Parts: sequence; structure tokens; C-alpha cells
Amino acid sequence: MPHRAPRLTVVSPPMMQRSGFDALNHELAPSWGAFRKGWLKARFEEGLHIRMMTAPCPAYIAFFSGGSRWHLIDGDGQAIVVQAISLPLAKPEIARSAVQELWDGVECFARHYDFSSILLPVGQGAGLSPVWIADELGLTRVDHLENEASLYACFVNGPAEMPRFKCGLSERRRALGQGLVVQDCGMTERLSALSEGLIARAAQIGLAARHDLLRTARDVEARGATVAPVFGVYLDGSWLGGAETPPDVLWNKVQMRAQSPS
Repeated sequence: MPHRAPRLTVVSPPMMQRSGFDALNHELAPSWGAFRKGWLKARFEEGLHIRMMTAPCPAYIAFFSGGSRWHLIDGDGQAIVVQAISLPLAKPEIARSAVQELWDGVECFARHYDFSSILLPVGQGAGLSPVWIADELGLTRVDHLENEASLYACFVNGPAEMPRFKCGLSERRRALGQGLVVQDCGMTERLSALSEGLIARAAQIGLAARHDLLRTARDVEARGATVAPVFGVYLDGSWLGGAETPPDVLWNKVQMRAQSPS
């Protein structure tokens, strides 16, 4: 059960600026940038919810109800799937308190609307949460992909189908085809600029390249090539890195792989 009745603000599209979320979105932005407002508004139409707080620190949690939209997960039709938890990580003690209160708010929502579980995809990069959050909340790990991500769960309303990451990532990556493919969803200005920059640099060295833009949750379901397909770089069907990889490192990987014998 939740530890206490959390005092959180419900963020809706008309209230994004008035609630203070617009400022919070930029204040807590990770290295790959703040959410585009237009991207968030489109996600609300797909079932996105956001809860924010200002005390004990500014923080927010974004989640989808009734299954994943921007993760590749099976068995999640009666689940809530967390998209992002943003906290002031420079203040670890306060952040731990805040993450519990945010989670309590989502758990209250799940119990009220009779969802079976809350799922937290964990790893590095956009769309994934750091593992310390799962440990702090005492969640159960239900699936793991080596060197990519883990899936943690909190079961709140009786028996549920055990969720798992979708199989077949290798086949999805091969289906992207030969050459350089930068797959992203236009979530942030920085990631869009990085996509354009990588495509342009590839053209300068004569490397075939294309941009695969995932515009909707249906695109993610059909073509997403990682469990959290917010941003990924692929060459000849092999994954080179995501939003967590520094741009220069990504480009060096592209050059090294392109120059190596096939």
C-alpha cells in the first residue's frame, strides 16, 4: 500500500504552463534534452499521465495506463508503464523521498482504476529509469536483456499476466536494412538535431544513411528496434548506441564499423 496520501499536481495539456510543468521539464532535463511540448501533447492522446510535485523538491513522473505505448513489452494490457521519472539527482536524500511520493501517487491511481501492476523499465538512456529507483522502491525484476534493460514490476491488484520484453529485437534491427539508420521519435530538440547531424556526416563520407522517425505508438509497435525506442543508431542491422551515448562516441562507432571488413 502507498505510504501516505501524496500531494501531487495532475498535469494536463491545458495546464502545462500554469502548473509549472513547462519550467520543470527544462529544469530537470537530462543530457538529451527536455520533452517537446508538441510531443507530450500527442502522447496525452495515447494515454499519457503526468504527476508533478514541488516539495520536498521539484520532480515528476510520466506514465501510460493500460499498457505500454513507447516500450516493447508483452503482457502489459492491464498495467501502468512508467515512461520517465525526473528528479534532482544532485540531492540524493531528497530525491529518494520524492521518488517514493511520486510512486505512491501512481499506486493510488492503479488501485483506484483496478490496474494489475506498475511496470518500470530500467537501464541507461531515454525511456529508461536508473536501477537505484527500482531498488529504493523494492520492486521485483521480471525480465532482463543483457547489456540493454531490465523490467521491474509492482503488482497491486491481484493475479496478472507476467510481463516480458518483446522477443525478436535482432530481427527488428535486421529489418532496418543496410547502411546507417538513425531511429528516433522527435521527443526532444537535441535528439532531432543529433539525428540530422549523424545523417549529414554519413553523407559526407559516402555512407548510405536514412532517418527512421517513429511518430506514433503504432510506429513503435511496428518498427521499434530497442525496448525503449526513443533514439537509436544502427549500422547494417547492428545497434551502436542510444541517447545515453555521447555524440562523438556514436560517430566514432559509426566510422569504425563502416571501415571494418564485413
